[in-house]
Order: sequence, then C-alpha cells, then structure tokens
Amino acid sequence: MGNLKYGLSLVRDFVKFVVTNKPQFANYDVTWKCNLNCEHCYWKKYSYGKKEPSDEDWERAFMEHKKNGMKYAMLTGGEPSLRQNVIEMADKIFDGVFIVSNGTSKIPENINRRIFVSLDGNRETHNKIRGADIFDKVMQNIKNDKRVVIASTLSKTNYKQIEEIVKIAKDANVFGIIFSMYTADNPDDRLLLNGDDLEYVISTIKKSKKENPGFVLLSKMMIDTFKTKNHVKNCFLRSKFTVSYYPDLSVKTPCVLGEKVDCSTCGCIVPIWMHCIRKLDVESAKIVGRMFAV
Repeated sequence: MGNLKYGLSLVRDFVKFVVTNKPQFANYDVTWKCNLNCEHCYWKKYSYGKKEPSDEDWERAFMEHKKNGMKYAMLTGGEPSLRQNVIEMADKIFDGVFIVSNGTSKIPENINRRIFVSLDGNRETHNKIRGADIFDKVMQNIKNDKRVVIASTLSKTNYKQIEEIVKIAKDANVFGIIFSMYTADNPDDRLLLNGDDLEYVISTIKKSKKENPGFVLLSKMMIDTFKTKNHVKNCFLRSKFTVSYYPDLSVKTPCVLGEKVDCSTCGCIVPIWMHCIRKLDVESAKIVGRMFAV
C-alpha cells in the first residue's frame, strides 16, 4: 500500500495523453449479471443478457489490448466479483487495475488493487436503494481493508445522509470515500439533485472534507464541478484516452454509462477527476495520485 509513485504515474499518463491523444485506459463491463437491483443503476437499462465471453476470450482480449498500448483497466459490470477469474487475469496483465463492486463478495486479498465499493446510506437506506438486505455483509467484507474506497452515489433518496455515510466509512477503517451524483437519461428524472438540494450537497461535502482531511477524497474544484458541469463539454470519457466495452466486448458509447445517458445531468466522479487534472489543479492531482497508489 501507499505506492504514491504509482498513483502519480497515472496522473502523468493522463497529462501525456492530452499531448499524444493515444488511448491508455479501458473500462470493461465484465459480466451482464448482477445480484442486486439498485434504484439508481444505469446498468439495468443495458442488461441485455447476451452470451458472455469465456475466461479464455477475456484473456485474449486483455492481452491484445495491452499489446496495443492499453495500460489501465477499470472493471465494472454488472457485478465484476461474479467473474473473479476475469479480475485475476486483468490483475496479471495490466499495469493498473481498478475494481468497482457492490461489496457483496470480498475481492481476494492477493488482488492488491484499488477497490471502489458502493455505499449509499445507513443500513435502512442502503438496503432500500440496493433492493436487498446486504448492508451488514458489505460492512463485514470491507472492514479494515485499505484497498477500499467507498464510492457513494447521491440522489434525492439519500443526499441528507452525507455526514452519516462518511462516519460509517471511517468506522469501517477503509482508505477513504468519494461521492458521485446520480446521472440520468433525462433532466426531469425524480432522483436528480438540483437547486437548493444540490447547494446543500455541495456545502455538506465541503464541510465533511474539512472535518475529515485526507479521507474525503475530493478537491474543492471537484466538488464545485458537480454544480458547474464544466467537465461535460470536453469529457475525457468521450475522448480517445479511454474505451468502454460491454460484456460481449462490443464498444459502448459515449461512455461507460451507455448511449441512453443525458450528459447534461452528469455527476460521474471519473470525468470530474480528469477535468480537474486537465486544468492543472494541484490539489486534484495529489488526491488522484494518492487514491490510485495501491
């Protein structure tokens, strides 16, 4: 843990991309399957249930992509922990591997990579959002695991629980916490945060960041960008830096959220990270460097 040099190499590679425009980052949805039914999940809109590649197919694809210059892999789904063999292959092949999981299955200890685990409220709220009684199991799986960064998606359902979510994450003794805002396929979606609610979210995250320095892994510019949406116009997820794949290895556009996304509603933290780095924000670069230093 704590390999800051590695984390900063990701930042340098992104800056290098801005100059060379060569892809280095792939997002792989490694399975059509998920064991939950979350109310805010974009994936439900694309879960076509097609045949999935075999482990051997994934290995060939990973090797080919690596040969063509791909350095970093973000493993999503569906729920990627349902394809543990694919995670292990990616771990052996790519320089950087980041896993986004619902936390219901523990990623084996030998996978020493950053794991972003979803947590969207206290026990009652999280279980309601996730459509299953899984809060206690997730807490057990992440306890004292410094690979884990809590990734909380805020919507009209849970935005009043920001400080409680931060406390739960700290009590679990994980590496830190990030927030994203719910992203929709239309600006009238009932879960979207706007107006006074969004102002409340921004001020509360800033307050939590001040009270938990080094644990709330968001810079001031990142937090402000949730409101300004300055990351949308030149979103790096729609650039040649990254390619997103469905579980059948077909290319997903415009980004990992798929073709039905309304970019004007985007509250995804990943393009916000890269927008802030592109703007040469020092605080953002340091945070991203630390976060990916595993």
